[in-house]
Amino acid sequence: MNIELSSTCNLLSKQILSLFHDGIIITTDVIDYIDSTFGSPSLEELNEILVDTENCERDSLLELIFYPDERIQMQFEDILESSKFQKKDEDKIEAALLSVNYESILLFPGNKNFLRLFVPQPVVKQFILRLNIYKKTDFRILEAVNANVRASDINLVKVKLRNRRFNETENKINFFCM
Repeated sequence: MNIELSSTCNLLSKQILSLFHDGIIITTDVIDYIDSTFGSPSLEELNEILVDTENCERDSLLELIFYPDERIQMQFEDILESSKFQKKDEDKIEAALLSVNYESILLFPGNKNFLRLFVPQPVVKQFILRLNIYKKTDFRILEAVNANVRASDINLVKVKLRNRRFNETENKINFFCM
């Protein structure tokens, strides 16, 4: 990457690239959407849909495929929690990812089928935005989670807190810490 990044932005960029490189697992929900929207296309037909910039359904399908669900977000939680990302870092990470010419692999469950696909800029931007990299959870809540949640569930709970739709008021913080 030729773009000058902080070490944490660089690390997160590399982790995202690694995820894209290793492959995005297509969930059964996405397969159901594809089948209902596009009539159970073959891999070749699906590839044609994904590369056809004139297809009005393409963008929503790409966003669905590359939506960082909780399973994906959990892979990034340790670096997001330990770093002090700011809103402006989203643009830096996006630029770093777009400066590299890379493909992602789409992996289909239950068999060895896959597709290779260049990830378009709007998809990269939305992926980064949905990680909520700059959103922090109050340290007291994090301490309560670390102390009271089963180890295997800690990152999932932290992801849910990062994705919260409420402001952390003192009363809410106290509630979580009880």
